[in-house]
Amino acid sequence: MSGKSGDITIIYGGIDKAAKDALQNAPLTMESDKISIHANLPNGDTYNIQAN
Repeated sequence: MSGKSGDITIIYGGIDKAAKDALQNAPLTMESDKISIHANLPNGDTYNIQAN
């Protein structure tokens, strides 16, 4: 699927409620043309999403 300025990707999967809550409450940072989400999951792992 093409968006106005590039491609759009969708990832489908399942996670438990604690991980979902951590991702939903993670800080979202926008700087210029970069957006990122950094979450600390309940098991101590980190989950980072970044798009330029």
